[in-house]
Amino acid sequence: MPNTEANITPETAASLVSAVKVPFKSEKFPDLSFAAPANSEPPAQTKPATKKQLAKKKAAPKPQTVKAKPAPKAKKAVKTAKPEIKLRPDGLREGSAGGLLVDTVCRKQGATHAELVEALGWPGGQCLPYLIRVCQKAGVRLKKERKPGETMRYFGIARRSR
Repeated sequence: MPNTEANITPETAASLVSAVKVPFKSEKFPDLSFAAPANSEPPAQTKPATKKQLAKKKAAPKPQTVKAKPAPKAKKAVKTAKPEIKLRPDGLREGSAGGLLVDTVCRKQGATHAELVEALGWPGGQCLPYLIRVCQKAGVRLKKERKPGETMRYFGIARRSR
């Protein structure tokens, strides 16, 4: 039954089959005429290596790769000595915000919240929790007083040394 879709004649089929090149004849299918062209040769078969040959291959030195030397490390900068921190007798640092708060509160007239915020220059006026913590560290007892018609005043009273 002729193939009407592709119009392949036996001559064109033979030319197409001869154009296919297979490297060697297939032993599995020896009856295929197009399996290998006449000028191709089967691959050469090698004998399995003997134990001595295998030992020589294993003993052969591997080519050494040259490792890149790391770049020389930069010299470490000489550390400068930090200036010694000067502490006040109450244990606070000289010129610190905590020392300034304690000094302001320990005045004879004490200090209001507005005076403490102005002395520190902190925005928002959140210095009371810090004042309490610093007074505790310095050993200063904090006392609050409010007179009628006035704002709250804070007084610092130094505790006796033990």
